[in-house]
Amino acid sequence: MRLDKKLYIEHVKRFIKNKDAKYAVSKELLYHIEQEKRRLMESASLSDEEAESEAVKRMGNPDEVGKHFNKLYRNKTDWWMIVLLIMSAGFSFLPVLLYNQEIGNLLESQVVYTLMGIGVAAALFFIDYRKLKTWGAIFYAIGILGLLAFLYGPVSYIIGQPVLKVGPGFIKMIYMTPLFILGFSSFLSRPGAKLWQGLCLLAVPLYLYLNLSDYISAGILLMAFLTMAWSLHLNRKALVWLSGGTVLVTAILLWFAPLKEYQLARLFAFFLPEDYPDSHGYVYLRMQEMLSEAKWIGKGGDLHGIPSGHADYVWVTLTYNYGWIVSLLTVLVLLSLMVRLFTVNLKTSDRFGKMLVMGGVAFYSVPLLYHLFMSFGLLPFMSFYLPFLSYGFHPMVLHAVVFGLALSVYRKKDILEVVSDNKTMKQED
Repeated sequence: MRLDKKLYIEHVKRFIKNKDAKYAVSKELLYHIEQEKRRLMESASLSDEEAESEAVKRMGNPDEVGKHFNKLYRNKTDWWMIVLLIMSAGFSFLPVLLYNQEIGNLLESQVVYTLMGIGVAAALFFIDYRKLKTWGAIFYAIGILGLLAFLYGPVSYIIGQPVLKVGPGFIKMIYMTPLFILGFSSFLSRPGAKLWQGLCLLAVPLYLYLNLSDYISAGILLMAFLTMAWSLHLNRKALVWLSGGTVLVTAILLWFAPLKEYQLARLFAFFLPEDYPDSHGYVYLRMQEMLSEAKWIGKGGDLHGIPSGHADYVWVTLTYNYGWIVSLLTVLVLLSLMVRLFTVNLKTSDRFGKMLVMGGVAFYSVPLLYHLFMSFGLLPFMSFYLPFLSYGFHPMVLHAVVFGLALSVYRKKDILEVVSDNKTMKQED
């Protein structure tokens, strides 16, 4: 009896649950059947129908083949990343517990932020991230409009930081950065994307951030773009010259800029904090003192000794009050999350997915590494929150967006890889 390739493939597809995988597997089986059919016709001198029937037979039992492909191409879950995220969320309550009675309502707010972060990450995990690609220009436009609202709209201030009031909540400028990363990912993933075009897209939000004196967001955005462009091999020589030129121009401007007295004091306090013990050098000296007094197991102490110990200096506070063991374990978990992002990028073949992950790498790792180096006095103080550990909406929820998208990319990686392989086989054929 003749075995029909179409009926065989339809039978196999009945065992495959994922729609993308069904399409990919049907293309893969059809390719192999046609290849085997052609070989049989040439080597065994079989007719068209005989060769097709024999080729289908050699594919194997359709039930077993269908079950095999269903297992092979089902959606994947990065359980290591999920476990690390749960641990990070748990650690985030440690500094809050220290300051809850002192400041009030921190614990309740942290519970809300954590639940919001879990909800956002879970929602992004289950959606098909590829659908976001068509919205790239809209995300970019919303980000630009948001920064223009900070520039020309009614702005309020909370602890010296400009915010836009939206009902009972507020929006910070850093909230626009993930929108720009989504926009860059959409553009850079297009075939034929040019570096100069991407730089034009970067220039507008970068100018607005600098005009608004938000140097932290500007730095993160610049690093995100450079990281994404570098991973795509977009004229790496030009990127090296651009990066070096940026550093050189910044250094020249800082050297010749007419700095005010308080700015000079801040700069000198970083290098010689002991000369400014009662002003700008106090924080550096206090951090050194707290770290030198920290024990392997929690010490506890004066929470008034350092300002914003639950946010800007959370790692020093954590080390001093809970000890080096807890502190180093926290750092290990946070650095492991950064490594997982790189791992997802290496395992992903989809260009848009790789861009999302690499943008997320910069958005997560820049504040993480700066905060840690700053805590040891190796970098000047800037308000780089420690992802997940620092108190607030941004450290928890915005970074949950990064890892939710990374989990979504990882979830589809095997299916998109086989689709890419099928396209390659078709072109070679």
